[in-house]
Amino acid sequence: MDELEPFRAAQTLELSSVDRELDLYLEELTIYLRGVVPEEDISRIVEETAEHYESAYWDVHLENGSIQDAHLLVTTALGSPQYLAGRFIEAWYFKASRLGPIERVVGPDNVCALALFGVADLFYWALLQFRIFLPSYSALHFAWSPAAIRHYFPEPLPFPDFSPQFLLLTGIPLLAPPILGWIVGRQIPVKPATAVYRVLMPLTILSYTLGFLLLPITDGLIFAFVQFFYWVPVSCAAAKLSQIVQLRKRQKHADSVRMASGSPLRGFA
Repeated sequence: MDELEPFRAAQTLELSSVDRELDLYLEELTIYLRGVVPEEDISRIVEETAEHYESAYWDVHLENGSIQDAHLLVTTALGSPQYLAGRFIEAWYFKASRLGPIERVVGPDNVCALALFGVADLFYWALLQFRIFLPSYSALHFAWSPAAIRHYFPEPLPFPDFSPQFLLLTGIPLLAPPILGWIVGRQIPVKPATAVYRVLMPLTILSYTLGFLLLPITDGLIFAFVQFFYWVPVSCAAAKLSQIVQLRKRQKHADSVRMASGSPLRGFA
């Protein structure tokens, strides 16, 4: 019997374990990229990562000697699949070749946030102009009359004007920030809250300017205050929360893949 046979068997087993860990690493990397980066780009990124790993692995292995230690050193240098995917996503998202002329100048994240919040802001200001200069007196009709409602509620309770304009002018400022912020968080993979902030602050300044021009009518200034104290924090929080939820879903998927493979869950530096 060859004296080196046990050593070769142990080395083969160690190599098999390292190959399995590398396959899991690349699979987790794919999970974090999928849904954001196109499939053809994902295939290219995974291939490049595997080639970079192989080149770095043999360099470290020749110096260190241990197969497992070389694998750990290389994967630690690369970073966790989540961290590496984040770097690839950022590089892909701001890649000039995939952007239009406006996106190259302004940035794709700013264009996306401005398209959503800018339209909402413009639509609300149009409604506000109609509310000021062409007020609506046609209220919505309900099954209960004001007299019937007064039977159950005290007389001093105010009965609001439920006209279509009132509902829109009240609903848009309240519902637009969380809804649009959530959408931005799903559409922008890199720092969506920052993009929302960069877009909303100029829009808020614009609202202040238009509000001053409408004085002594104070509706515009009130909306500007609502934008600053409600739209900005709520929209940024919704965008950040949306991004966190999407990331948690990918983390759970990656964890389930690793658990199904029987490999222990372990972090990378």
